[in-house]
Amino acid sequence: MSAAYEELFQEPVTVGATGVPQRASDVPLNMEIITSEDIERSAARDIPEVLRKVSGVSVWRNGQGSSEVALRGFQQALSERLLVLLNGRQVYQDQFGYTRWDAIPVSLNEIKQIEVVKGPNTALYGFNATSGVINIITYNPLHDDVDNVKVNAGTQGYAEGEYVSTHKLGEYGAVRFSGSAMTADEFDGPYVTPAGATLQDDDMHRYFFKADSIFNLTDSTELGIEVSHTDFGAQIFNFFNAMSEEQYMVNGYKATLSSETDYGLFAAKLYHNNTDIDYDYPLGGQPTLSPFVSRNKITVAELSHVFKLGSDHTFRVLGEYRTNQNNTLPASLGTVEYDVYSAGGLWDWKISDKLSMSHALRYSSLGLERSGNSVAYSNSQFDTSIDELSVNSGLVYKMTDVDTFRLMYSRGIDIPSLVEFGLESPLAPGVNLLGDPTAEPSVVNHYEANYEHNFVEYDTKAKIAVFYQDANDLQSVYDTQTAIAQGQIPVLFGNYLSSEVYGGEIDLKGNLHENWSWGLNYSLALIDDDVADPSIITQYEDRNSTHIANAMLGYANGPWTGDLLLNYASQYDQVRGGTLNSYGDVFTLNSKVSYDVNEDIRLSLTGISMLDDNADQGPGLEAERQIFATVSYSF
Repeated sequence: MSAAYEELFQEPVTVGATGVPQRASDVPLNMEIITSEDIERSAARDIPEVLRKVSGVSVWRNGQGSSEVALRGFQQALSERLLVLLNGRQVYQDQFGYTRWDAIPVSLNEIKQIEVVKGPNTALYGFNATSGVINIITYNPLHDDVDNVKVNAGTQGYAEGEYVSTHKLGEYGAVRFSGSAMTADEFDGPYVTPAGATLQDDDMHRYFFKADSIFNLTDSTELGIEVSHTDFGAQIFNFFNAMSEEQYMVNGYKATLSSETDYGLFAAKLYHNNTDIDYDYPLGGQPTLSPFVSRNKITVAELSHVFKLGSDHTFRVLGEYRTNQNNTLPASLGTVEYDVYSAGGLWDWKISDKLSMSHALRYSSLGLERSGNSVAYSNSQFDTSIDELSVNSGLVYKMTDVDTFRLMYSRGIDIPSLVEFGLESPLAPGVNLLGDPTAEPSVVNHYEANYEHNFVEYDTKAKIAVFYQDANDLQSVYDTQTAIAQGQIPVLFGNYLSSEVYGGEIDLKGNLHENWSWGLNYSLALIDDDVADPSIITQYEDRNSTHIANAMLGYANGPWTGDLLLNYASQYDQVRGGTLNSYGDVFTLNSKVSYDVNEDIRLSLTGISMLDDNADQGPGLEAERQIFATVSYSF
């Protein structure tokens, strides 16, 4: 994606919707693009805090390195259903379908933009993009010369050094190196687990290194190679609604090849993620679940072809192979894996200057298998398959130069994770928590309409969206203590839940005079669960904030900038430490002031959660007020 398109269109540009550059205002999706300037001015040290201001986004801060992000309800511990990508490479933890945000190998100052796609988009992006997609896009080392060193220091012992360095390799290509080293004291504890065991106040740490290179093989052919390593450890609010100590080692490798020809754009992508996680789940002071280790390996290969027929019809065809394997937690008795073969296509038709439509289909076939020993199953019970069709359709009507109307439908598919298929965890003598190899995928039908208007005379933009979503056969598990007490042994994962969501969002943003910018948004999510038993752990009705609102104010004058974000999330109930608790209306105030000493040096002071010394921003540890200073040097 070239900066020339953004200069031409005077707004952010994406290729994520159709495979060709489009203005954000033209895409047949509900997509919000957070630019590098937005990120720089955000009062945030990580991506979840950057995302907090987006309408429809819910953020739980459960610890220094434990955050959950969800779109349009469906917030939970180890929040699933949200596909997170880094330059098109999956970075969410596929063995359980969640995202460990601080394990993503990216620095905020190397991000060009973050694309937030709301609603199911599995036809475009693949399985599990059932609530939406977060696609983090970094600068292109061929076209963007980004060189920066940043040092942060503040309360809770927070210290971080970051660097980004771009090196041109003559006419042959370019490479960008980036990395970070960060430590911080955990929020006050210790936190007591349901069984009475105590976790220590261990420090959080995060170290990563990444090399991202692009080589010009010919004038029209590029080869990209990316290698990354992340070492991350923190206290995490886990699926069992208690804190655990977790250590992550994540290695990523990616190669891309693209060629512009007279017959369109041909592209190939191959990547491999290797994630090792060591968990410490103390139960009653005994290491009952130790060793609880996860060894996840995923490899994805994709071929695509984007071409045009005439000037009004754009087509994209693709084929994808995905293999995903994990040891059978926690005892590593065997391996559960699946292979997925997918074929899909997209047709984008510009019917007229005012009207366009887009249709995407993807057919996927999954084959599940298991090898090694088992405490509960025969390996043949895992010889199952899943075949599903995903659909995304969008109609865009540009009524006038300042009015745009969209209609969207999608059929999203959320497959069970490898843990939900094949977990084998002893809970007590003779009692096991087991995955279910016969678990079915969740099918999500989504209907949406939105309208945008640009009040040019007031330098203000408005957007209204309404949606309805029907999610069937969602995966969950019984509360283990309740299940044991009721004699439900073994305790099984399964399809115990269906949910309906009615919701909408209102966004307003604009500028006042030359120096001031502002924004307001409001999100509504009314969730109705149909649950098999009230002791099911994962529920959404009354477990999510019905109302979320944001107010933003920015100021820029010469070398000075200042920004405020006030976030509100309404009351919700959630299990914490084995007890259902009610969390009251939560207000979060973040602020940032920056001063440019010269063209190269910037000084900043950032405050997060400024209203309280500590507050419940999620069901984990209480989030503490954090203040830190930053020195940034660009060269």
